[in-house]
Amino acid sequence: DIDMPTMREISRKYFSFLHQAYTDPRTKAYSYDGSKWLMEQLEDEENMGSYNLAIVDSTDYGAAEPLFTDQFYADLKLLMHKEHSVLVLNVDSPSWNADTVIQVQRQLSQMFKYCYVYHSHQPTFLSGHYAFLFASDNIHPMRSPIDWEAWHRSEIPTYYYSPDVHHASFMLPALISSRLTMTASLKDVPQLQS
Repeated sequence: DIDMPTMREISRKYFSFLHQAYTDPRTKAYSYDGSKWLMEQLEDEENMGSYNLAIVDSTDYGAAEPLFTDQFYADLKLLMHKEHSVLVLNVDSPSWNADTVIQVQRQLSQMFKYCYVYHSHQPTFLSGHYAFLFASDNIHPMRSPIDWEAWHRSEIPTYYYSPDVHHASFMLPALISSRLTMTASLKDVPQLQS
């Protein structure tokens, strides 16, 4: 986040259950321009292929222009692990800006083997309906096995997320799915085919 001190203070004060993520040694949060951070990472050869997960939590798609170019995503892909990595990013409201959601999915599907839109309902956003993108060359969001037993054993308290919500989030309204180059189906979930 470009304003990390403010985000940390707000989360510490009002969302203590979220603030603990900043203290987890597995997590690194950076407080400056994402495109500058990416250029710095590319300067160190050891970073190439070292990231399993890249989360781009930016402004609505297109507002912070350097973060939405083909070059940015191609460079980011250089940092991602070749055998098991995922890129996720927020896109826009599929209810209000379907064309943007479709354009982003088409853009990234030229770079990644799997490129799927998923959505959630967020009452803090104006439309209440928001879309995100899952992109990977080696992990399919529905077909790749998920160890749900391990997830349950971890006893992570969640108020929204669950295995059912995970799968359902990739099920999109026909208004959107009919215009995408890739769409998920519950038929793709191996655990549901028994």
